[in-house]
Amino acid sequence: MRKGVVAILGFVWYAMEAGAQTAVLLKQVALDKWQVPSGNYSGITHVDGLCYALVDDKATYDVFFTLEIAQDSVTGAVLKVENRQVRADTAVAIGRRDAEGIAFYSADSTLWISGENDQRIIAHDLSGRRTGHELNIPKDFGITAIRPNYGFEALAYDRYRQVFWTITENVLRTDGELIVPGIAELQPLQLLAFSPDGRLKDSFVYYTDKPQTRRQGRAYAFGPVALCVLDDGNLLIMEREFDVKKRYLRSRVYNKIFRLKVDEAESVGRLSSLRKLSDISPVGKELLAEWSTSLRLFRPGIANYEGMCQGMTCSDGSRTLLLVSDAQGGVGNRFCRLKDWIRVILLPSEHLSEE
Repeated sequence: MRKGVVAILGFVWYAMEAGAQTAVLLKQVALDKWQVPSGNYSGITHVDGLCYALVDDKATYDVFFTLEIAQDSVTGAVLKVENRQVRADTAVAIGRRDAEGIAFYSADSTLWISGENDQRIIAHDLSGRRTGHELNIPKDFGITAIRPNYGFEALAYDRYRQVFWTITENVLRTDGELIVPGIAELQPLQLLAFSPDGRLKDSFVYYTDKPQTRRQGRAYAFGPVALCVLDDGNLLIMEREFDVKKRYLRSRVYNKIFRLKVDEAESVGRLSSLRKLSDISPVGKELLAEWSTSLRLFRPGIANYEGMCQGMTCSDGSRTLLLVSDAQGGVGNRFCRLKDWIRVILLPSEHLSEE
C-alpha cells in the first residue's frame, strides 16, 4: 500500500481496504451512479420485495426515504437503485432528533426510528406519520445517561425472538469509562431487547473490540452503529471506528461485523449500572468481516458505514448484507466531496453456524 503524500492536496480522498474475514466484500459503489442525491444516510432496513427504507440523521422532521435496490441473483452485486421517495411527519417539528437507526415491524407494517439526541424509539406508518407508539426506554438509558452523540445508533427487529434490539454506541455514564484511543481496559455496553409492546425484556453485557487508533486527532467516534437479524435468526452487529486526523490526510474508518451468540449469553435483567456486576458472561461474538477505508490522494473512497440490513439471498444460498455510508450531506468543497456509498457483503451459509 502506498504511503500518503503530504499536505497541499490533503482534501482529496483515496480508499484503502484491508482485513481478513470469512465473508466476501464486494466493491463499494457510489449511490450517485443512479442519481440518488447525497444525504445523511445512517440506517437502512428491508421493507418488502426490492423496497428499502433509509433514515436521515440531520432531518428537522422524522423522515425516511424509500429506495428500490435490485441485486444480481448470482453475484449479489447491486444492479440498480431507483424510486427515492421522502416520507415525513411534517406535523411534528422535532428540531434535530439525530435519527440513526430504522427497523421494519411487519406485523403492523410500521417503521421504528431511534433518535440519538432524545433516546426515543418511535413508530411510524408507511406514509411517515407517527403512530403514537414508542418503546418504553427506562430512565437508566435516557438522555441524561449517555455521553453526547453516543446514544441509540443501532436498531433492528428480530421476528424469531419477537424483540427489538438496540445498543448505545458507547458506554453509559454509570457503566464505565468512555472507550477512546489508548484505553487500558474495555468497558461494558448493554445490548437491550424490547418487546413490541414497548417493555424492556432483556439486557446483555457486550464488549466491543479494542480501538485500533492509538491517539485521538481532530475528531473521533467509536462503537456499535448497526444491528441486523438475518432470516435464519442470526443477530449481527457492526462496530465502527472513525479517526479524523488533525490534518485530515490518513483519516481512517474501521468497520467490523460480528455474529452474536446471544442465545448462549446470560441475561443481566435490569440493573441500574453494570459496575454492580461481579461476574457475568458477556455475549460471545464471531468475526465475519472487517475492512477499512482511509483519506488518501486522488481517489474519493473513504466511507463512514453506519447502516446495515439483509439484502437478497443469492441463487447458491449465500445471504447478502447491504451497507450504506453517511456522507454528511456531501460535505466537502469543489475539489472533493464525501460520497454516499453502498456496499454488498456476501455471507456464505457455511460461515454462519447455527444458534
